[in-house]
Amino acid sequence: MIAALGDAETRRYALAGLMNVCAHPPSVAAVKASDVPPLLRELAKANGIDKGVVPPAEAQQAAAILRAIDAKDAAHGASS
Repeated sequence: MIAALGDAETRRYALAGLMNVCAHPPSVAAVKASDVPPLLRELAKANGIDKGVVPPAEAQQAAAILRAIDAKDAAHGASS
């Protein structure tokens, strides 16, 4: 599944963009409704040791994005 994310440079740009998007609740809802969360979970699980597939920084960033999505979702739900 990680191969679907392209090369390391593409992943870096995509992860940075997703982190920025997570600042906006309507965008978070769109991300949650897409195929992105399973890909992020896959990246977050990768430890970067197995065949060097994903550097640990990418795994940490994916996990941070998942936490940001959850936090925005919880904050948005609490304010409704």
